[in-house]
Amino acid sequence: MVNGKLALCLTAVAVLCSTLAVRAQDQGENVVRIRTRVVFLDALIKDKRTGLPVKDLARDDFQVFDDGKPRAITYFSREGEAREKPLALVIALDVWGGRSIDYLKKKEVAEQLVAAVDKLSSEDEVGVMLMSAEKDRNSDVFLGRCETLDGLTRDRAKTTAALRDVPRRAAQLQAYFKSFPAPGPDLSGSVQFPTSVSQGGLACASDEVSRLAAGEKANAQVVTIVLTDDFAPFDLDDRAESTRKLLASGVTVSALLMGNLSFTNKVYLGIVKPYIRALGSEQGSVDYLAKQTGGEAVRVDRPEEFAAAIGRLIDGLAARYSLGFTLGEGERDDGRLHKLEVKVKARDARGKERKLSVSARRGYYVPGSGGRSAVK
Repeated sequence: MVNGKLALCLTAVAVLCSTLAVRAQDQGENVVRIRTRVVFLDALIKDKRTGLPVKDLARDDFQVFDDGKPRAITYFSREGEAREKPLALVIALDVWGGRSIDYLKKKEVAEQLVAAVDKLSSEDEVGVMLMSAEKDRNSDVFLGRCETLDGLTRDRAKTTAALRDVPRRAAQLQAYFKSFPAPGPDLSGSVQFPTSVSQGGLACASDEVSRLAAGEKANAQVVTIVLTDDFAPFDLDDRAESTRKLLASGVTVSALLMGNLSFTNKVYLGIVKPYIRALGSEQGSVDYLAKQTGGEAVRVDRPEEFAAAIGRLIDGLAARYSLGFTLGEGERDDGRLHKLEVKVKARDARGKERKLSVSARRGYYVPGSGGRSAVK
């Protein structure tokens, strides 16, 4: 009898559990899933007097404006705190520009890069890319290209090997470029200015890091540090498209600008700059992209200044504040650039307002229902 009662109880329990499971399944089909969309941006704050990063600010010291309207900061972190998005750093090396290639073929420069990368957290990923050019078979124009030497990885041995191989690759490419004699001017008619100029792979590199940030590394903070002389003109339409993709994918561009112009070259460029602009191109595009995406640009005049400059850029990555604001459900992807502005108001120990500079990206595109569809 006891066994019969026990069996009856077990049967009742089984039926009850089955009924609850079915109800839970039915209720699960009616669950409304809410997708939270957040616009993240990094901000580098510096003391205007010393030029050093400021690391002791709090959430209440910041204001974020979206098309001039204030946004509530829903995500905030600073150095030493857990970040919402891990760092993925792409080091892009320009082995097309004459002055930058002179730097990058030096072994001591490669070792300084290795030492700077070693300062990063072991959780950070690092990749190495070359920006170069290849001569068009049917003309005298060199077409920009880019090549990944080492993909994003936490294996510092692989990154070190890739960086130490750069001087050899730079010397090879310099010999390749010198094998083509410079075309002489055509004096038979009026002076002709070039109708197209290769920017040495900058557009290619911008496309690659943008696709990376919009796809495989959508949950990371993708930063690229470009090492270049930044003298090659960049087509303005191409630059605008690169800027759009970088902002849409949330990439931050920083730059180490290598080499300075002689007085003669400055005079020459001062003369030809209006013509370059009239042809729809402009120099200094890496510096421009850094300003638009919230990065930092540092110029060095001599190789001995290189180590301190790259160290400053690497240290600046850790010193950046990570900010974020949440988009409302009714805010749809309108396909346009929304202007961003970050303001900081903080006082020192004596109550005086601190004089600070802010570097943060200047715009964003609303993430659509299919993700960051602005990058193709």
